[in-house]
Amino acid sequence: MGSGKSERVSAEVKGHATHVGESRVVEWGARAGYVASGIVHLLIAWIAFSLALGKRSGEADQSGAFRALASHPAGKVLMVAMVVGLVLLAVWQITEAVRAPEWKQKAKPLGKFVAYLILAAPALSLLTSHQTNSGSQTQQTTRTVLSMPGGKLLVVAAGLLVLGVGVYHVYKGWKRKFLQDLVENPGRPAETLGMVGYIAKGVALVVAGGLLGWAGLTGDTGQARGLDGAFKAVLAVSFGRVLVVAMAVGFVCFAAYCGVRARFGRV
Repeated sequence: MGSGKSERVSAEVKGHATHVGESRVVEWGARAGYVASGIVHLLIAWIAFSLALGKRSGEADQSGAFRALASHPAGKVLMVAMVVGLVLLAVWQITEAVRAPEWKQKAKPLGKFVAYLILAAPALSLLTSHQTNSGSQTQQTTRTVLSMPGGKLLVVAAGLLVLGVGVYHVYKGWKRKFLQDLVENPGRPAETLGMVGYIAKGVALVVAGGLLGWAGLTGDTGQARGLDGAFKAVLAVSFGRVLVVAMAVGFVCFAAYCGVRARFGRV
């Protein structure tokens, strides 16, 4: 009896998730969310280029991107539209998680749900007049976690998680697994954009995850600075400027691929 009622509730929840996920508002909002993600990555690339040229143009991460956008007259209007798109894209991901038949199939959309909300968070902070600095926030969060019992293990685990996501991005780009997210093959140029973009973003995440894990091992919270810290760490090595320029080009490719996914993505 209890099992039957549970199955009916589960079916009803999945039915509601299907209705929401297939609605025009969520579909077009999700596509707008991919465009918004592309704009953020394009701005990160521009800031990274500036860093490579020795100019200080802000943080090479999502908060720096939104801050650069907010400095323009129409920037905040565009930010509102981007936040709406990213939130609806997150909503679509959660409906995908609910509809997935097995728990292991729910993990990917749940992870993306969190990722798109994190991407939108700096814009929400700026729009509500709260200044945001991803690097400082990451450092503060890391410092707080390190002060907790078992904090070092938690920070190291978080670093390994980010590093793992980065490795997966590289794999997804190299093996062209991103094509599975599309309803049809958009052609060789778009494939190349996706491949280069995913690999470049993956490398940046691997560096960021490594720095976060190292911060956990050593207690040096100055190492935990997210994407901005990753770009600056690469900049500090031999031929760092060339490497950062290459990574920035990769982020431009990823931004362009986001536009392709907005058109051809499975939504």
